[in-house]
Amino acid sequence: TLCVQCGGSGTTHLMLTVVPFFREIVLAHFVCDDCRWTNTSIDSAGSIMDKGVKFTLEVSSAADLNRSAVKSQYASILVPSLDFEIPPEAQRGSLNTIQGFLAHAADDLEVLQEDRREAAPEIAAKIDEFLVKLRRLADGEVFPFTVIVDDPSGCSFVQPADASGTAIDRQMTRDYYNRTAAQNVAIGLRANDGHELSDQHGDAPAGSLSLSSADQERLFERVGFNARDGYAEREVIEFETPCSSCLEGGQTRMVTTNIPMFKEVVIMSFSCTTCGWKSNEVKTGGGISPMGRRITLRVENEEDLSRDVLKGDTAAVIIPVVDLNFQGGNSSGRFTTVEGLINQILRDLNFGSFVQGDAADRSERDQMQDFLDRLGALLLPESMPWELTLEDPLANVYVQHYEVPDDPQISIEDYARSWEEDETLGLHDMDVGQDQGQDEGDVAADETD
Repeated sequence: TLCVQCGGSGTTHLMLTVVPFFREIVLAHFVCDDCRWTNTSIDSAGSIMDKGVKFTLEVSSAADLNRSAVKSQYASILVPSLDFEIPPEAQRGSLNTIQGFLAHAADDLEVLQEDRREAAPEIAAKIDEFLVKLRRLADGEVFPFTVIVDDPSGCSFVQPADASGTAIDRQMTRDYYNRTAAQNVAIGLRANDGHELSDQHGDAPAGSLSLSSADQERLFERVGFNARDGYAEREVIEFETPCSSCLEGGQTRMVTTNIPMFKEVVIMSFSCTTCGWKSNEVKTGGGISPMGRRITLRVENEEDLSRDVLKGDTAAVIIPVVDLNFQGGNSSGRFTTVEGLINQILRDLNFGSFVQGDAADRSERDQMQDFLDRLGALLLPESMPWELTLEDPLANVYVQHYEVPDDPQISIEDYARSWEEDETLGLHDMDVGQDQGQDEGDVAADETD
């Protein structure tokens, strides 16, 4: 590889690795054989995400400063208390800790300070004053303060507080947003004929079920069976939709059906005749459920492991016997079985845990392995009985009944959502006052007539 420092040649080493709870990345390390200059960078191994992402971290301890973070070439890091921003072109394609990013930014600002003191002493003095504040944050002398990682490409990441990823992180929020046209251009995506890129893989909105293709096919088979028994309405609606891959026109097919003992769902299938892109999506029909739902299944034998389970992406999976509380948002919606759900959680924790691998602390690694062994043992007959609870503030959960309508092994409880849950779901931001006023006016007019 050409060395940009001396013009000589060097060697670049590439390694494909996985950041837990995130995605695959490519680590690149360059060493020049002539001047010995080195450089390290990272690039995303996947495509640009369909939505931008913003992490807001409240740094209140040294542990928060030590969180790992991935900063893509499109991401900026902001510290509002100092009115400071690390722009996308600085530290681009980096894997570091929050402390490392701040310290590196301070070092970069200090590089040309001697020249500034000669050319513009007043500006240099102000930068010196600012560097003192920035280094105090980086050294953990001032708490708390806020750090924001904003990436319109969606390819950046900040490590959660809980190494297993199963607990709620109260120090950090992660928000997804739709990019503007200017942001699409900035990251190399250009809209065609005025069409914006649509959501292809991003988080589904509140009230929807984001299922994998395999889970959707399984659900389609189940719905097809129920349709023949008269449970489902099979009127298929077709309409043209811009393809999210090539932006040319494609065909969307939509059908509304009912899942017995659950609710109405909308199944949508898209196919592009130009590029061949296909996608499926399942959404719950109607409005957002007024209450959350908690379903508890008592698993007594191996037959119970084959019960169908539908879990929304906001649903938590709780198994008290092994102290598992897998919070909503850690995995997408799934239509599977009890056994399939346990195996998927095992794969998620094995694949995306910061306490697995050679770099992890040995005691934490041993604790995680013990937990995974106990979780996997639940599938063995000698571990039964045990209880599985699915809890979803949007009530998008379902467990198959072997006895209809009342299965003695299943208990269903509807509960009122907390203020925090409504806030997380964005329900407090919905202004329905105008609609309510219009409805009341229509009713009054009808009564007058």
